[in-house]
This record gives sequence, structure tokens and C-alpha cells, in this order.
Amino acid sequence: MGLSVLIILFIPLYALAIVVDMSEIIFTITLVTSIIIATLFYVGWKKYKEDQSTSKEIDD
Repeated sequence: MGLSVLIILFIPLYALAIVVDMSEIIFTITLVTSIIIATLFYVGWKKYKEDQSTSKEIDD
């Protein structure tokens, strides 16, 4: 799940880097930032899912 999300996020970034002819430094910064954002999003989503399943158990 997490890996596929990262791959989906990186394909447009690589395409953008090729089209814009981005310098390597800017591209690296963009890549690192996107990794951080994707990681935070994934962790947040996982926590949200756990909270949802926990609240369902309490309702039962």
C-alpha cells in the first residue's frame, strides 16, 4: 500500500523534472519533501484507519 502510493507520487515528479529540466538540487529537495509528505500522509491514514476500527469495536 505505502510503496504503491510513493511510486504513484514519484512518476509525475520525474516527468515534471524532465519537462522543466529541473536542476538536481531542486529536484532532490522536491523528492525529499514529497517523501516526507507521503510518509506523514501514510502514517496519518494508518492511524485514522486504526481509530475507525477501534471506534467500531466500541460501538459493538
